[in-house]
Amino acid sequence: MASETAPEQSIAPEGTMSGIDAGSQMRLAMPVVESQGRAIGTLEAWHNDPLTGRMTGLTVRHGLFGRRYTRVPTGDLAGVSDGMLMLAHSRKAFKQLPGCDAPARRR
Repeated sequence: MASETAPEQSIAPEGTMSGIDAGSQMRLAMPVVESQGRAIGTLEAWHNDPLTGRMTGLTVRHGLFGRRYTRVPTGDLAGVSDGMLMLAHSRKAFKQLPGCDAPARRR
């Protein structure tokens, strides 16, 4: 009798967000909250390493009218719960992350 094994979760680096399946739990425009549960912005894109397929980070859209973008590394993510992506740090720490350009739109 062959033993069944769980499929390998290949979207996240070892030890970070390993339980998140981007295809089923993360969705574009889902709310992003900081460690105290306050809303920061919305998920604009997630980024995968082209060689390994593992998630390396995500882009959060935030600011007045959603005009700013910040790239968050996977090590700063706490998980997904109740339809929200939770960060492992405060709003103050989030604001110290470097900004980035808006991700390219897919057609």
